[in-house]
Amino acid sequence: MEPGTVSRFDPIARFVVAGFQSGTIQRYAFAIAAVAVAGALRGGASFLSERALLFPTFYPAVLAATLFGGIRAGIAASVASVVVVWVAFMARHSLLDIPDADQLFNMSFFGAMALLLVWIAASYRGLIERLRAEDDRRNLMVMEMQHRNRNTLAVAQAIVSQGLKDDRDAAKDINGRLGALAKANQLLLTTPEMTVPFEDIVRSALSSYDPSRYAVSGYPLVLRDNQARNMGLILHELTTNAAKYGALSSTAGTVLISCAKDEGAVTVVWQEDGGPAIHPPASQGFGTRFIDRLLSDLRATAERSYHPNGFVFKLRLDSSGPTAA
Repeated sequence: MEPGTVSRFDPIARFVVAGFQSGTIQRYAFAIAAVAVAGALRGGASFLSERALLFPTFYPAVLAATLFGGIRAGIAASVASVVVVWVAFMARHSLLDIPDADQLFNMSFFGAMALLLVWIAASYRGLIERLRAEDDRRNLMVMEMQHRNRNTLAVAQAIVSQGLKDDRDAAKDINGRLGALAKANQLLLTTPEMTVPFEDIVRSALSSYDPSRYAVSGYPLVLRDNQARNMGLILHELTTNAAKYGALSSTAGTVLISCAKDEGAVTVVWQEDGGPAIHPPASQGFGTRFIDRLLSDLRATAERSYHPNGFVFKLRLDSSGPTAA
């Protein structure tokens, strides 16, 4: 299973997740290794000073053992630390000597602090476990929603095709828009924040074309929820229009999509090049009216330019809604 949202960014969380994915033997082996490293570091400290404290290097070992292996591994590391210190670093005549008052205090203090560390680390580990379980539930819900989304799309497209069986072109146009809406929903479902980078929406709209036919550049715009859906539909309309009449209708045509932020607004430019000569339409078609409706929902404005070398569409969007990546 993929690690949770926290573990993708937090190295400690990734360490804990690695422990979840390990077996019991590996967890105890890690605890022993951590104590061995702590013992080696404590031995090195003895060469630097004869008055070096007994337990400082063992606290991180207990913490790491608990984070990786859980409470039992942490307690095992605590006990092993006391044994190593008693055998290797405490002054005595033999292993059977009874610890004096100072030694008992040192061991008791370490034991109390080690238990506190075990509790803290185990609490953090439990939090990560709950987050992973929540991620599991979310992933299952997303998979179910994606499945229903595909089924709903298939049913809707079948209804449209059957209802407009005498007008195949209209059925194809409507089903294309339904497919664009489904793609936008699919992209939104892939992130917990329900946001989509503008570049991903562009690539989804132009997914049936070779990447050499288009390019995306500029400000890293991120759209959320309904903004992403509307933008996906707008780009679908532009792509469809370019495929019928514009740059994408010829083998040499290309499209450049750029995004810029300036004076409190974001400007998206769709610029075609290399297609057949175009002229302003005599009247507005359904696609143009549909885009205008989507622009109204986005509270955006647009300019359309018909140049000899290609169609240019400029969309200006209030930047208080979108965010940067």
